[in-house]
Amino acid sequence: MEKLFNKKNGKRLLQAILTSYILYYIMAYILNGEFHNPLEMLSVEFLFVALYMSVTFLVLTYISSYFNGISYRRQQTWLIRFLELLLVIVVGIALNYILFIVPTKIRYGNDIMLQQPDGRTRLIYALHLIVALVYYYFVERIQTHHQLKEIEIESEKLQKENSQAQLMALKNQINPHFLFNSFNILDSLIELDPPKAQEFLEKLSNIYRVFLENINKDLITLEEELQVMESYKALLQTRFQSHLEIRIDIKKEDKKLLIPPGVSQMLMENAIKHNGFNKNQPLCIDIHSSNGYLVVKNNKQKRNEPSTSTGIGLKNIKSRYQLQSKEAVIIENEVEDFTVKVPLIKRVEV
Repeated sequence: MEKLFNKKNGKRLLQAILTSYILYYIMAYILNGEFHNPLEMLSVEFLFVALYMSVTFLVLTYISSYFNGISYRRQQTWLIRFLELLLVIVVGIALNYILFIVPTKIRYGNDIMLQQPDGRTRLIYALHLIVALVYYYFVERIQTHHQLKEIEIESEKLQKENSQAQLMALKNQINPHFLFNSFNILDSLIELDPPKAQEFLEKLSNIYRVFLENINKDLITLEEELQVMESYKALLQTRFQSHLEIRIDIKKEDKKLLIPPGVSQMLMENAIKHNGFNKNQPLCIDIHSSNGYLVVKNNKQKRNEPSTSTGIGLKNIKSRYQLQSKEAVIIENEVEDFTVKVPLIKRVEV
């Protein structure tokens, strides 16, 4: 009931009453051959016309909303447009009969309309229908289209704001996650090899410098990410030496493609966290670009102790790609190898 008596429908009712008055004025001329004094026209017949136009305008509002909604959900076909026109005509004729012809016959008798010469009665019926069609296609449909467009724009704006908020939350997970693991490595080095711990700390500071440079970026070039790869590779090899082998091979033509910052570091970190390795059985991490993907592959080696990973790394990467790319992250967990393929994003996709 509240939807029926709202501000917009009140405006439609006012339009209907004004249209009814003009229409009734024209009808009076058609039937009598002359214009009456406007004050003399406030009669019962005018109420019939006003009732017809008011109900018609309101019904056409719902028809317009329905068919405009179809055009937004999928491409509108000629069949749908024809059905829309047919429905408007049928509704117009039905309402004209129920709300104007029937009350007029009840008021003046069944023969009153037949007494009008030269097909004037049919002209009045046609005039009612023409007014309904003009209102529908040139007023109501355009207004509804604009309203749906505004709703669509507002929805896209809200979705974008939500995506940006989610993305920022995901980006904020990276640094604490990386920092926690790095401090664990640094802690063990301080006890075993203090000079190496100092070297590790210097390289760690270089990586954080890059992180700070990219803190407000959702995407960076693969060339920029390559700096992180090389710095993190040096950081890891300071710690693990011959226990770890990292090979990096990025094609020149792929370096201008885009990637969320810190992805390669998180994937290397994930490989180390989930595998056991030593001098005789080193962990081999192969990083290369291929067919529009950055591929990070490592051999699988069982750890002596179960992993204490929180699982943030891969979840974070997949969630960020859901917000920033149409392509999904590919994970291949085979018997001997574990491979993650992350899409490289073209600039037009951003």
